[in-house]
Amino acid sequence: MKKSLIFLIIFLISSALNGAFASEQIVITADRLNVRDGVWGKKLGKVYEGQQFEVTEEKEEWAKIEYELGKFGWISLDYARPALHTIAGKNITLSQFCAQVDTEFKKLGWKNISCNSDDWQANWHSEKGQPLIYKVFGNENSTHTTLLICSVHSDEDTTYHCFRFMQLLRSNPELIQHRLVLIPLLNPDGFFTQPRTRTNANGVDLNRNLPTKDWASLAHRQWKWSYQKNPRYNPGKTAGSEKENQFLVSLILKYKPDKIVSLHSPLDFIDLDYMDKREGDKALLAIRKRAWFQAQSFAKQSGTRFRDYRTFPGSLGRFGDEWKIPIYTLEFPEKPGNQAAKEFERFKSAMLELFNTNLSTQPTALNNEQDKDQLL
Repeated sequence: MKKSLIFLIIFLISSALNGAFASEQIVITADRLNVRDGVWGKKLGKVYEGQQFEVTEEKEEWAKIEYELGKFGWISLDYARPALHTIAGKNITLSQFCAQVDTEFKKLGWKNISCNSDDWQANWHSEKGQPLIYKVFGNENSTHTTLLICSVHSDEDTTYHCFRFMQLLRSNPELIQHRLVLIPLLNPDGFFTQPRTRTNANGVDLNRNLPTKDWASLAHRQWKWSYQKNPRYNPGKTAGSEKENQFLVSLILKYKPDKIVSLHSPLDFIDLDYMDKREGDKALLAIRKRAWFQAQSFAKQSGTRFRDYRTFPGSLGRFGDEWKIPIYTLEFPEKPGNQAAKEFERFKSAMLELFNTNLSTQPTALNNEQDKDQLL
C-alpha cells in the first residue's frame, strides 16, 4: 500500500508538470515483464522496456493495461514509472517558441506561413525545453482519427506542410470530416540547431527509438551492421527514451488513430506499413485491403510512386505493425525549399482524401478480385 501511495504522489506531480492525461500513462522499466490475468494471476504475455501504456485500472501495486490491440492484463507497478518527466522552470513559452519558428521560416524563404501561439496545444517539452505542440481538428469525440506528423527528421524540412495545413484548416475546418491530430514539429531541437539535424538534442534518431518489442534485441545490432554506427541513425540508449517519442506515444494512446501519416523527404514515394498479412482476423484484413487501395489511390492522384519500404527496430512503421495501425510514409521528392508551396498544392487534395478516409467502413475496391493476390 505504501508503494502505491508513493506511485500515486509521483503520478500527481507528473500530471501537474505534463498535462491532464500524462499521469495515466506508465513506461516499463524492466527488460521484460509478465502480463497476467489478475494480481499474481496466470501469465498472458510479456511487455518490454520502454513500452508505454495507459492505465485503465489500478489495484494494490498493480495496473491493468491494454498490452496488445484488444488484449488487457495486469502488470506490477514495481517495474514501471510515470511517463513524461519534465524539469520545471527551464521550459520555453509558446510565444517564445513561435518567435523562433518564424525566424527559421524567414531563413528558409517560407514567407506564406507563420507560427501563432494561440493555435497550438502544448503540455510536453523537448530536452531543451521547447514545446512539443499539436492541434486537433474536426470532431473531438470522433472514433475515427488520422495522426499527421512532420519533422521527425528536422533536416528534411517537412514542417512547412504541416503549418500550411494548419492555416488551411483554421480557415476551412469543414474540410475534416472525422478527426485529425496534427504534430507539425516533432523534433524542435533538431530544427533549431544550425545546421538542422536528423537527430534530436541527445543525438538520437527518433525513428529508431520507438518502443517496439524487438528494440532491445535488434536496434543496436542493426545500427552496427547496417549503418556502421553512423550517428545519424543512433537508436538511443533504451527504447522510448526520448521525450519526443514519449509525447508521440501519449497522443497515440489518447486518440487511438486509425492511421498515421508521417512526412519525410527526399525519396519521392508513398509507403504503407500495415499489419502482418498472415493474420486471419477478417476485420483487420478488410482494413488492410482498404489501406492498400487508399495508398494506390494517393499515388495515382498525386503523381508519386507507391512502394513497400522496409521497417526497422524502433521505427514508426514497425511500431504501427505491432499495434495494427496503418502507417503511411510520404516521402517528398526533395527538401521543400523554394518549391514548398508548389509541392503542397501537388499533394493537398490527395492528403485531404487520405485524412477523411474511414478505413473501418470505406468500400474502396474491396471486391476487386484481380488485386486479391497482391494483398493476401
